[in-house]
Amino acid sequence: MSFAEFFTTLKEGRFGFGVIKDAVVNLYYSITENPDIVPIWNWIMDLIEPIFGVVTVVLLAVALIGVFFGKKALPFYKFVFFFIVGFVLGVHLLAPIIPDVVTIPSWVVGIVLAVVVAVLYKFLYYALYALCFGYSAYILAYYGCFFIKEPVYTPTRAAICVIIAVAVICLAFVFRKYIEMLGTAALGAFMTTKIFISFVYDFTEFPFLAGIEWVGILVVSIILGLLGFIVQFKTRRRY
Repeated sequence: MSFAEFFTTLKEGRFGFGVIKDAVVNLYYSITENPDIVPIWNWIMDLIEPIFGVVTVVLLAVALIGVFFGKKALPFYKFVFFFIVGFVLGVHLLAPIIPDVVTIPSWVVGIVLAVVVAVLYKFLYYALYALCFGYSAYILAYYGCFFIKEPVYTPTRAAICVIIAVAVICLAFVFRKYIEMLGTAALGAFMTTKIFISFVYDFTEFPFLAGIEWVGILVVSIILGLLGFIVQFKTRRRY
């Protein structure tokens, strides 16, 4: 896809959540099937296997910290997130374009870019934060405000959507503290629930949840997330 095609896709609101999901899935498989990464991943799994119970407890602890102390622990989560993003982009995008005369394993390229991106996480976070809220608002306005399944692009329609997106970005930064509390609590609750049912006890196997397992996961995640948000709100720094 050329830059012009990419820009057209953006302004017409066609770069939606489904496209992003597919891109993330493709990135995941490109990394997990990379010949330079597979041996390292298998080695890590072999190391973890004897202490899998300890690893599970650590993962649960990290997820629960996100639920109840996510805002305070956010710098750590940002660093880890952007380190992973940098590694994935380095392996998937940067490594293939390095000249063949330079023999560098893709995982080395990934680590180098991961460190660079992680160091810049503060600036990148604000940019990504604004982009997520702004473009989400743009898409919703582009399709929702006009109640058209496939709206025809016009400069006027795009301008209105941009104004709405800018307004949403401003509001998102005004209420950023509370959005981050709610976001970390919700994400931490979902991760806690998934880790618990995957490695501790699968409560979705109860007979009354047969065929609607997702309802059990959703209800537990919502309850835990709300509790986490309340705790974060009550223990927030008031200044």
